[in-house]
Amino acid sequence: SGLTYAELDTRIERCAARLLSFGVKAGEPLAVLARRNIRGVVLLLAAMRCGSIMVPLDPGAPPGRRLDLLKNCGAAFLVGEKADAPWDAPVHGGIYPCGKENPREADAGDGKQAKGVTFLDAASVCAGGRPSGEENRSVPFPAPDSAAYILYTSGSTGFPKGVRIRHSSLTNYLLGARDTYLSGEREVFALFTSFSYDFTLTSLLLPLICGGEIRISGETETNVFQNIVSEKRVTVLKLTPAHLPLLLEAGPASSAVHTVIFGGENLSAAACRRLADICGKRLRIFNEYGPTEATVGCAVYRYRGETAGIVPIGRPMPNVRMYLTDRLGRPVPRGVAGEIYIGGEGVAKGYHGGADGEDAEKRFSADPFEPGKTVYRTSDAGVRNADGDIICLGRLDRVVKIRGVRLSLAEIEKCLTECASVKGAAVKAADI
Repeated sequence: SGLTYAELDTRIERCAARLLSFGVKAGEPLAVLARRNIRGVVLLLAAMRCGSIMVPLDPGAPPGRRLDLLKNCGAAFLVGEKADAPWDAPVHGGIYPCGKENPREADAGDGKQAKGVTFLDAASVCAGGRPSGEENRSVPFPAPDSAAYILYTSGSTGFPKGVRIRHSSLTNYLLGARDTYLSGEREVFALFTSFSYDFTLTSLLLPLICGGEIRISGETETNVFQNIVSEKRVTVLKLTPAHLPLLLEAGPASSAVHTVIFGGENLSAAACRRLADICGKRLRIFNEYGPTEATVGCAVYRYRGETAGIVPIGRPMPNVRMYLTDRLGRPVPRGVAGEIYIGGEGVAKGYHGGADGEDAEKRFSADPFEPGKTVYRTSDAGVRNADGDIICLGRLDRVVKIRGVRLSLAEIEKCLTECASVKGAAVKAADI
């Protein structure tokens, strides 16, 4: 089954109108438990279309984590499939599910009032027809500078940070990615990663702004890469380097894929060489770099046949600035390592709810080279090579990337020490 663009647009408009009729408000967080299927795509797009701040939560994440993020984002509504509701008791940590009385305010003990969350069933939200009386009323479009979504990334204080991204920043990324990656009008993207990672936004949104198609892999689909190869439909793949062995095992030479975009972690030149040798000259390989705070991707490099070392992350994408500085904030010359700072249109609005306090002030600061602008401090080390391309040398803090996901070792230690039998914990990342 599938949808045409006209059918998708109708469903999004209808769903956005229904969300507003249920009480969802523009400019406020709306938590979305979206599965990888057509209804999940409609829910996510409708959440942004109605002007709310879309907060995607992974249905496959542990219930406790989903509850923590739900409580932290402050959403008054959670929309998703009934089976994915992250609670099995009437009250859990100040979160109140939709019940017979559907409480928005409830006694939390000690005379305090705890804000509840209303659960909206995805089937009802996506039901046919607009709400009564709303048939001819159009849904206002959100302002470019308003927040489009909040995505959670690992925090240095031991709790995830919600990153707020503007519609204008997302648009800037998508237009730059379109001009960089797309070579045809009917590209088919494979969508097989969780909506809770900004990595996935490329495969979700980029095809929709260029008349392309999304090939969705549901959570229960097995042998995803083998299916992609055998179907000979997908033309563009975005994946992490950790996915590469699975793609190679599937035999990509016989697929229709002509563009592969890597992101999420450092990319081995030897691995790229192997993929290029198997697929031949038809294959274009890109290495995209960008923390969540810089809106999906902020730098890109097209692979040129290197055989050793790490593939560069290249140069800034359109309307993005990148600086390499020493410890005193002074620019370093080519060949000298420094810390990567990012400025321009892609920089986030900041962390939701003032997360991480003093750390947030260190991360987002005034751009010393562009008055009135903001830069993001990445804690990534980098160096410019002789060609002017940036090579990412790894982290400068206790944050690691595993399968493209940014993880704070402090956050893992915090979870371990919450166990009754653990007095202290120390976590170190190691290749095994």
